[in-house]
Amino acid sequence: MYADELNKIVMKTTTQALILILAILIYPPQAISQDLIARAQILLEKGKYERAIRISRQAVQEAEQVYGSNSRKAIDAKWYLGRVLHKSQMYAQAHEKMTEAMDKFLALPETSDSLKAAWLMEYGIVKIEIHHHLAAKTWLLKAATFAATSGQQKIHADILTQLARNSRLSGKSVEASSYMESALAGYSEILPADHSGWFMPLCESAAIFEDQGESLRAQKEIRKALEIADQQPMAPLSMADFLVQMGEVMFQKKQYNQAEPILFRAQELLDEHLGPHHDRSVALLKQRAEMASFQRHWCMAAERYRDLLGNGQYGRNNPIATAAAHANLGVALIHMHDYTDAERAWLKSLKHYQLVLAEDHEYILHVYRELLELYRLTGNRDKEIFILARLDRLEGMARR
Repeated sequence: MYADELNKIVMKTTTQALILILAILIYPPQAISQDLIARAQILLEKGKYERAIRISRQAVQEAEQVYGSNSRKAIDAKWYLGRVLHKSQMYAQAHEKMTEAMDKFLALPETSDSLKAAWLMEYGIVKIEIHHHLAAKTWLLKAATFAATSGQQKIHADILTQLARNSRLSGKSVEASSYMESALAGYSEILPADHSGWFMPLCESAAIFEDQGESLRAQKEIRKALEIADQQPMAPLSMADFLVQMGEVMFQKKQYNQAEPILFRAQELLDEHLGPHHDRSVALLKQRAEMASFQRHWCMAAERYRDLLGNGQYGRNNPIATAAAHANLGVALIHMHDYTDAERAWLKSLKHYQLVLAEDHEYILHVYRELLELYRLTGNRDKEIFILARLDRLEGMARR
């Protein structure tokens, strides 16, 4: 009996081993790893970041198991994982993986200067994202040297653009202008005037002009960039990234009228290619709702906050965010003299705050004060008296 069982186990194990050997012969690990990266790239282009990250991690594990962690294939796989994390805006994790890959990449005996330029540029960009501006400049300058020695004019101009961006974000406006002028001169030598490669440098040039208070020149660069985007095919999510970056510069400068058409275009791209319920689409809608409130465009603000609250992704498992959106909707509706819906919005805000906050929390007291003003405005004496009593008790609790 035991012999029979043992024979079955041996047969089963042998069969599994044969299947594995055949699989490796027919479809070697190198192909498996490359296939995983190809699948991750497709998912990345579709905005399915979590799945792309998971598959990229699997590609790293397989490459390390088969070839060793110091092999070129494992280094490439880890670098690609860093790139996916970067694209997913997980900058700290991207920096960690790219640092691990970069240390081993630089130790490889044979790598071309053009490849070093590309890798060092990407690494410098990640350094910018985590605000390591001095280190970013060091890596980008190294990348520029490799690009120049290898005759990679386009990469060299791209690196200069990133150096300009790094300087702008570091508050070095004059240095940023110098790098940007050199970059634009480099692009002029190799790109036709309507080439899609102009889009990113024009956006950065506009951001630098905005920082220097030259809004008219910034608007001119933005118009050129948008015209190129209309005429030339571009990766839609990359274009959306640049538009959001440009819109945020305008937003921070309180140039709301200029920011809105740029962010609207980005919203269209994100909604179309990622879907309106994607985190990035929702985050941009929230920003545009806030911008409408800052501009005192109350009808537009109310419409956007309603869209935000109607989006199943927003505020999921976050009552504070949902409560704040209802409160902001209430403000817009009061200015529109829609007092009935404003009351509903404030009461919903109160309900969500009460799920997670103490009764005497400042946010809850704020909602009660807004309701008090609303009832005074509408002459609802009974509700005014009720809220006054409630506020008196809660403010007394808060003082203790």
